Amino acid sequence: MNDFESPLLIKHRTEFTAIKFGSVTMPPEVRRLQESLNDSLIALVSELPTPLVAEARATLKAYSGGDQNFYSLFYVPVWSFLHLATTDVAASVEILATATTSHAMSLFLHLWDDHLSDGQLSVDLLRLQLRTIAWQRFQSASIALCQLMGIPHDLVAEHFRRYLTSHENAQRSANLDEYCGRFSEQFAICTLVPRLLGQGLCGVDAGEDLYRIINNFAVSWRVLDDIQDAHLDVLTENQTAVEIELDGVGREKWERCRALSQVEGRLDTDSWKELAGAIHESGCLKRLLARIDENLSTAATIARMHGWKGLAQELEESRIVL
Repeated sequence: MNDFESPLLIKHRTEFTAIKFGSVTMPPEVRRLQESLNDSLIALVSELPTPLVAEARATLKAYSGGDQNFYSLFYVPVWSFLHLATTDVAASVEILATATTSHAMSLFLHLWDDHLSDGQLSVDLLRLQLRTIAWQRFQSASIALCQLMGIPHDLVAEHFRRYLTSHENAQRSANLDEYCGRFSEQFAICTLVPRLLGQGLCGVDAGEDLYRIINNFAVSWRVLDDIQDAHLDVLTENQTAVEIELDGVGREKWERCRALSQVEGRLDTDSWKELAGAIHESGCLKRLLARIDENLSTAATIARMHGWKGLAQELEESRIVL
């Protein structure tokens, strides 16, 4: 697996790949949480047949650009709530450990499934088996978390259903709201633990609000990813937030760039420059960045309302400054 190349490797940089979330400060306890998430994944890999363990570990290491921690691939607020939203409540070590395992598996599956499904990650038995045991661990840890906190298993089944069915729905979205709502369904396995943990420790309202916080951040991440990957997405038939927010002239330039690039087998430079200009001139980029900022601002407000000061700070720090 020495020749494995991560699907996340940026090969072509544009002005849009440079747009990023703000840098988040990670205190020592949040860094330790990141290590705990990675420990869960390492433990999972160890369950593979011995001859396959080294190959699986090498693949995961290469996936994250050589970083020893796979969860360095994920923005901090999407997992730090495991610590920041539970510091002032009485949560047992067993509850937090179970929640960490479940959420670690959900994030891994979200990324792994996406790349297996769209062909960015070639399919082989090792990768399928790793996916299988990750799903089994996710399911068992999620149910165990419900049992530990006295919550019915209904939410687990609901989030599983939403995740699995959303990926089979190939319909195109009519507008950005619909597109973001669809992504929320596709991210549903990763918003399960926030919902369960918040409800089990602080009540139903807190569970729904912690769910909203993580979902808002995730939607912002999706929109930002579409901005950064515009030069890649234009080569495919996949619908993106950028395409949706372009005006009529901009969409014509999107289609022209796609057609010419498909003929050439690579991004057509001249039509891409025209499209990049349209992304600015149509107000598309401005509207998408405003949506990201609105989502992060709303999430931070909800976090402050519940006294989750560290989480609110992370969300504020994540806001994009151009």
